[in-house]
Amino acid sequence: MYGATSTRPDITYSVAALCRYNAKPYTTHMTVAKRVLRYLKGTSDVGLVFPGRSTLGAEKDVLLGYTDSDFAGDRADRKSQGGYIFYAHGGPIDWQSKKQLLVAISTTEAEYVACSEATRKARCLIQLHKDVTGELVTPPIYCDSNGVLKNIWSGVSSAKTKHIDI
Repeated sequence: MYGATSTRPDITYSVAALCRYNAKPYTTHMTVAKRVLRYLKGTSDVGLVFPGRSTLGAEKDVLLGYTDSDFAGDRADRKSQGGYIFYAHGGPIDWQSKKQLLVAISTTEAEYVACSEATRKARCLIQLHKDVTGELVTPPIYCDSNGVLKNIWSGVSSAKTKHIDI
């Protein structure tokens, strides 16, 4: 868990999924846990890199976010797994992967919830950046769902998204 939360964002999804079965793991969970440990052993030379401010332009000097979600990935309760990662100065500074609290009824809704969580975290990071540097930034958050992006930019709810209240 320490590696997933502190130094290795690449295993966050797997560790978050495995943590649900800490109390009563099955053989398949132990197999997946061993696979994660083998992956860590094989990539022990991989680490986080913070290259610092770019001399080529301001592209790496701002906050940058990515978000993604699956749809009903947990077969037991049909909840989706969502996550985000934020970069500053070319290196990852904050990431999260967790099961969503609601059962999404579409891929768009699952992605929308993940974007919402990433936006809340972005607001905190914007304030932190402003407190440290004195400059106000607006980080882009990249999402791979055209449906979500259309809903966000238009602000109009359709028949398929009207149940998403806030």
